[in-house]
Amino acid sequence: MGIIAFATKKAIPPTPDPTDGLKLEADTSPYTGTTLTTGVSALIDDVLCTQAAGCNYWFYHNAYGVDFSESVSISGLEVYCKHGSSSATWMDTGHDSVEVFKSNDNSTWTSVGVFNGPPFNYDENFCCSFILNFGGSETARYFKVVNIEASSTLAVLPSSSLAVCEILEWNN
Repeated sequence: MGIIAFATKKAIPPTPDPTDGLKLEADTSPYTGTTLTTGVSALIDDVLCTQAAGCNYWFYHNAYGVDFSESVSISGLEVYCKHGSSSATWMDTGHDSVEVFKSNDNSTWTSVGVFNGPPFNYDENFCCSFILNFGGSETARYFKVVNIEASSTLAVLPSSSLAVCEILEWNN
């Protein structure tokens, strides 16, 4: 009888949860050389559908993000927001665009991509979430999401601005 060898598959560790929330109301275009305020724990408190304490409606240039405390690889973010409409449908193309950036030092940022009208993943009780799928893995310690709509808030029909509640890592 011969020797039977078994290969063991190395377990892939889960992505750590964010350890801090970040904000800058308002960030400065082109959004690549600014530092976000830390200590915004309401963005990572697992209370998905309550407006994050200390955060405004998602006005033009406002940036919200997460700190993983170490460099991580993720394939996207899921953003939860409150709204005053009966269902989440983007108002129009003037109220639905964000840009995601990554950084390893919270001061030098690189664009991950622009997302126009990202798909809603959840919509119930005046709360919605949308997925920002990077289309591949991105590695960094910090990630931020910036409203890049000129002079407007992110909004859903019929006329309701979004207020940020929570930002989570999303891996497909």
